[in-house]
Amino acid sequence: MPGLFYSPDRVWQVVAYLRSLAQRETPKGDAAHGAALFASRGCAGCHRVAGQGGRSGPDLTQIGSSRSVRHLREAMTNPDADVRQRYWVVTARGEDGRPVNGFLMNEDTYTVQLFDDVGNLRSLSKPGLRDYAVAKKSKMPSFAKLPAAELDNLVAYLGSLRRPGGVR
Repeated sequence: MPGLFYSPDRVWQVVAYLRSLAQRETPKGDAAHGAALFASRGCAGCHRVAGQGGRSGPDLTQIGSSRSVRHLREAMTNPDADVRQRYWVVTARGEDGRPVNGFLMNEDTYTVQLFDDVGNLRSLSKPGLRDYAVAKKSKMPSFAKLPAAELDNLVAYLGSLRRPGGVR
């Protein structure tokens, strides 16, 4: 496909048009109740919203602008369905026997770089590892057993997190 060179205004027009083609489902729940659930269920321990919260999960500040209600619900009920490489889980054990766990950042033939469980960037030499594995699974728990009304509220809250003044 040949590259296209549009002005920024034109790009946003194309994006707006493409987004208008996707049918947007309106969340059933109450976003305010969902915000309270987000805080009480520990979601903010891993995810950031507007600069507040943890960093071990994706930043959700504008998630409603880029993900459909269907995608949000699927991500909460089946977190392993679509795990981005940035969140693949590394488990390793050094020659000293100490475990090292974290999220994969980069890997080559001789080394692996990861953010460990306390947020430090680590580079490990593969020949110096006793064990090494990468799992394409999410650390996020499934919310499939959450009551339907609570799940609806959480999805409504996440769907409300949009780019200010931006296109849906």
